[in-house]
Amino acid sequence: MKKQLRNLMLIASLVPTLALAKGIDIEVTGQTVLYYETNQDNGTGGAFDSGDMFSKDASEFQFGLQLGLGAYLGNGFNFQSAIQYKGTSGLDQTIGTERQAITSKSTTKNIADEIALSQIYLSKKFGNTLVKIGRQELSRAYYPFTYTEGWNVFKNSFEAFTVINTDIKDTTIVVASIGKSNNVAPFDTTTFAALKTTQETNGNMNNGARNATGVAYMATIVNKSIPMTKVSVTAYSMEGVANTASTGNNMGVQAYWAAANISDKDLPMGLNIGLQGGLITTNGNDTGMADTSALGTKVSLKPFPKATVSLAFTSVSGDDNKKNIAFKNFGTGIKTPLFTQMVYNQDNIALDSNTFVAKLVYSLGTSGTIITQYGMTSAGKSNIAGGSDYNEFDLMYKVKTTGGINCFIAYVNRDWDKRSTGALNAHGYLLTSYDTNVDHRIRMWARYNF
Repeated sequence: MKKQLRNLMLIASLVPTLALAKGIDIEVTGQTVLYYETNQDNGTGGAFDSGDMFSKDASEFQFGLQLGLGAYLGNGFNFQSAIQYKGTSGLDQTIGTERQAITSKSTTKNIADEIALSQIYLSKKFGNTLVKIGRQELSRAYYPFTYTEGWNVFKNSFEAFTVINTDIKDTTIVVASIGKSNNVAPFDTTTFAALKTTQETNGNMNNGARNATGVAYMATIVNKSIPMTKVSVTAYSMEGVANTASTGNNMGVQAYWAAANISDKDLPMGLNIGLQGGLITTNGNDTGMADTSALGTKVSLKPFPKATVSLAFTSVSGDDNKKNIAFKNFGTGIKTPLFTQMVYNQDNIALDSNTFVAKLVYSLGTSGTIITQYGMTSAGKSNIAGGSDYNEFDLMYKVKTTGGINCFIAYVNRDWDKRSTGALNAHGYLLTSYDTNVDHRIRMWARYNF
């Protein structure tokens, strides 16, 4: 690991050093982040007793520092890199968090587990075509199943080769070969691993069937030629995905996604309508797999200049007798591309579910923004959360201070109609206790960009 870390540092410094030697200007950017989260539930404890809110056992604290270096290398070539450190600054002994290890929460104090070269890529523009190769962040608008998530300390990234072309009027064409991704949650963020699907069999989640070949091929077309309307269609293909029915990694996964958005400044009260739909299919020697489909709609209005209200509905299929693949990010295995995605409801909405979400966003001008939303999920037998109906209430506040610091705080209340028979996983940290059906969480972060 120490050798790998030295290699990463060498790679990160090599291009800027050569650029300086040639008199090329280096652009330095970065950010520093403080992240804290705590929870309390009504469970009966056990090995995953969360403790009281703000207690040592129920809290996570992370400190992050990211440094980016960019340079124009001439002849249309650009270089960009970012190296990041994420640890606890010693507060793991008092606040209660543990330093991250390669695979899970751990008391390991190995700094190599806390440093990652999160971006390093070259880009070049040929007319109306932009080509990028290397470790990079990907937008959800173009890459709905392999996108960069930004809800935690740092964003995740992908090892990818991407091509974006705008030769056709009102049309953007994206093609890419996408390989490994790192995680976005507080732990296991420095390791880049193969893409994965989230599989489920009647409430028994097999999270992490991996793409053995390490590559997903995809294409997206975005068109805005219809007045007031933007339409996008996407197709993915992954081969060599592991499955649970046989040995070897020989299952193919195909994922399709379509979305449309209707909006215009002349529509009444800022009317905005969104539609989305998707299909995940498989091929190979596992005949026990079922196709998964999703549909969604979202309508938002601005009844007052400072207020936006929206209603969203999504429905995801599930087969009670076969294995299913959920609508989740193939890179992180955490968030979904669904309109009804909230702070913590991804496991509840990604498969065999019908979900409604009502949301209010109110601007306080320079004093910040208040966001409140409430979601209800009706779950089937194949739902990842074990077929339990689910409700979530989120109250959030975000503001940019006069000193340029972006601050965020959220209160999350979750409840299930069935008590858990085991610990509910919150993606590697802050597990809820056994026998839980109510959970309260507070998440806070402060971020300074320079």
